[in-house]
Amino acid sequence: MAETLTPEGLINTNLKPETGINYELGFKGNFLNNRLYAEVAAFLIQVENLLVAERVAEDQYIGRNAGKTDHNGIEFLLNYNFPISTTVRARTFVNAAYNSFEFDEFVDEEEDFSGNDLPAVPGETVNAGLDIVTSFGLTLRSTYQFEGEMPLNDANTEFREQYDLLHFKLALEPLEMFNTLTNQHWDLEIFGGVNNALDENYAASVIPNAVGFGGNAPRYFYPGMPRNFYGGLAVGYKF
Repeated sequence: MAETLTPEGLINTNLKPETGINYELGFKGNFLNNRLYAEVAAFLIQVENLLVAERVAEDQYIGRNAGKTDHNGIEFLLNYNFPISTTVRARTFVNAAYNSFEFDEFVDEEEDFSGNDLPAVPGETVNAGLDIVTSFGLTLRSTYQFEGEMPLNDANTEFREQYDLLHFKLALEPLEMFNTLTNQHWDLEIFGGVNNALDENYAASVIPNAVGFGGNAPRYFYPGMPRNFYGGLAVGYKF
C-alpha cells in the first residue's frame, strides 16, 4: 500500500507490522416459517501498531503506527417478507451497527490521544428498506440511511455531524406476467426514482487528520449529492 512508502518513494522502515486478536460471538437463523431471517454478531478486536495514513503534503500521505486500539461493536441484520394481499407482498430489511473504536494507548509527538475515538468511524449506522412488490411487475422501493456523528482527527476536536438520507425507486417490469404465462425469457424494466429525497446537506466522504496548505483551512469534508432524479429502461434476455 502507498502508506508504506515515504514521499520520496522509499520504503518506510519506521513502520511496525499490525497485529491483532479478534473475538466474535453471533448467531443467524430463520423464524416465522422462514419469513424472518436474522443475524446478530458482537465483536471485540484488539490491535497493536494499527497502521494509519497521515497527510504530510497535498496528495501525499505517509503511514504511521497508532499504538494499541480497541475495535468493539455489534451488528445485526433483519429481513422480513410478508404478503399484503393475494397480488401484493412486502420485503423489508434493517442492517445496523454500533461501533466503539478507541485508541487504547497512542502518544504521538508528546500528544496523548489514549482513550479518544478513532477518526472517520461513525458511532452508529443504519440501513433500512421497504419494497412493495406486485404480481403484475410494479415495485416501489424505499431506502433509509443513517450515519452517526464521527470524529475527524485523533484529538477529537472536529466532528462530522450525523445525517439521514431517504431514497425512492419505482420500477415496472411489464413482461413479468407475460413470461410466466408463455415461459419466455425476456426482461424489460422501466424505472425512475429520487435519491436524497429530503435534500440533506451531508459529507459523503471525509479525510481524517486533514492538514491545510497555503494558509487554507483543512479540508475534512467532501460533500454528497443533493436531491437528484433518475430514470431509465433496461432490456435483457435470459438464455
